[in-house]
Amino acid sequence: MSIQSNFPNLQPSLLLDFANTKQLDNRVTFTRSTPAVYYDGKTTAMAEQNLILQSQTFDNASWTKGNVTVTADSATTAPDGSTTADLFYPSSTGTWRIIYQARPKANIQYTITVYAKASGFSNFFVGFDNQTTTVAWFNLSTGVKGTKGSSITSSDMTSVGNGWYRCQVVFTHPSDSFALFGVSDADNSSTATASGTNGALIWGAQLEQRSTATAYTATTSQAITNYIPVLLTAASGVARFDNNPTTGESLGLLIEESRTNLQVQSQYASGWTAEGGALTANTVIAPDGTLTGALVVANATTSVHKGYPATVGGLTTATTYTATVFMKAAGYNYGFIRDGFTGNYVIFDLSAGTVSSSSSATGAITSVGNSWYRCSASMLTSGTNFRMDTGICSTNAQTPSTSWLGNGFSGIFIWGAQLEAGAFATSYIPTVASQVTRAADAASMTGTNFSTWYSINGGSLYGSYRIAFTSGTRYVLSIDQNIQNYVELAGNSTTNRALLFNRSGNTLDVNITGTSAVSLTSLNQVAIAVANNDFALYLNGTSQGTDTSATLAQTLVSLEIGRYNEGSPGGYLNGTIAKIAYYPIRVSNTNLQALTS
Repeated sequence: MSIQSNFPNLQPSLLLDFANTKQLDNRVTFTRSTPAVYYDGKTTAMAEQNLILQSQTFDNASWTKGNVTVTADSATTAPDGSTTADLFYPSSTGTWRIIYQARPKANIQYTITVYAKASGFSNFFVGFDNQTTTVAWFNLSTGVKGTKGSSITSSDMTSVGNGWYRCQVVFTHPSDSFALFGVSDADNSSTATASGTNGALIWGAQLEQRSTATAYTATTSQAITNYIPVLLTAASGVARFDNNPTTGESLGLLIEESRTNLQVQSQYASGWTAEGGALTANTVIAPDGTLTGALVVANATTSVHKGYPATVGGLTTATTYTATVFMKAAGYNYGFIRDGFTGNYVIFDLSAGTVSSSSSATGAITSVGNSWYRCSASMLTSGTNFRMDTGICSTNAQTPSTSWLGNGFSGIFIWGAQLEAGAFATSYIPTVASQVTRAADAASMTGTNFSTWYSINGGSLYGSYRIAFTSGTRYVLSIDQNIQNYVELAGNSTTNRALLFNRSGNTLDVNITGTSAVSLTSLNQVAIAVANNDFALYLNGTSQGTDTSATLAQTLVSLEIGRYNEGSPGGYLNGTIAKIAYYPIRVSNTNLQALTS
């Protein structure tokens, strides 16, 4: 319901519908001196992709055998620890003893990968079509790349342990073709001499439309292409209209205070240490749509399995800091953030998307799409140092200090580490070799941009907003002149209540504290009526209090959006504002109730 239902001729003199317009009114002055991140609700990037069918079952009819025999599920342990590796070997002597599948289309760049291990033959080739110019050779005994066909863009091989190699070829074919694997007697040769069951072990084939390989994704009867919402960057001075990354819902104008990411190398490029596991960079598409997500693997040893970046020093003792990391399950479903000095921690269930347990810390977890979660742990420091241990638990009953036996190949994906002073997380601030500060968002109206819609005789203000944290008093708006004169609407206090302030001269004569809890999970609708001796506050359809004995602040000159400015700015909302409306009369309490319901 709107006020127009009862007052059809009354229009708001100010309407800022941020969620629907996704733009600023031209009367709003906005500043932020640094870039900052947000979701636009529509931009996605291709994440996991595998266009090969039956990527682990080479005896399946999806694969054509060219003078080879396939023995399924050999006794050899595959790279994932299972016995699903297949043996293939020449059934007769000749050229192009291969296994292949028709998938690649013309004039598209592809990357094909397969895990291979020598089993009688050392020379193994991967490519497209049965031509020496369109394949690349790999020596599975020495781990050395062989000849690359003249039409191949690039080739590479990576040891994954136990004699297994992941072989990679990048190629753009001028016509529809097929992906193939084969064995040969020598490098740069297509001839294979049959000798019983001598051949090669293969497992985990993958075909992707991009220039490099990502982490392996298994397929059966259907190809897989997943997409991830992309975390975008707004340039300095550009307002952010944020969206829910998983639903695409428009949330409105994002207003945040200034914060500094104290943690360097936030995207794991260098400087991280592995303990009881391996850290591999650039293995998976990260929340910003780039191939920069890292993999933490739990080695097959009885230990704690984690990685951590450089220690952050210079912190303030007995002060709350918040550590955040984006995480995604990669075989294990439980990840943790732990202070390596105090032992305080939070464990996150990356399957259910919940905080599993914690010790002397407060945890939060938010889905950002494609099974990624942003996980945060807020905790007190006991000294001046913090080490962000990021690791794996095999069950929800473990603690991060518990040693356990990993399997050597499963783990979690991580990206975007952040440590900031404060009791809650703000938007991600990427770092490389040094700490980075994101400036505050500032949106206001002054001069005639303010005075043309504001009534000095009183009026009614409506705001809808989202906020996720209860730390400090957070403002939806402030109409002020200076510290002596203001009308302010706080969307959240330290007691998780809405507030209405009115200061006329040096007297804070209206201080209404709401009685209902502000929602920390959904949209809040709040409205105030302000006039001489007639103040009221409503939240989500319920009266929060009134005051009939105060004078409305006078000589007000500006509107601050998502903060106050009592001589200096503060009280940043650290949330999103969907809509603000101002009506130049004091409407009835019945209408305030209807407006916020």
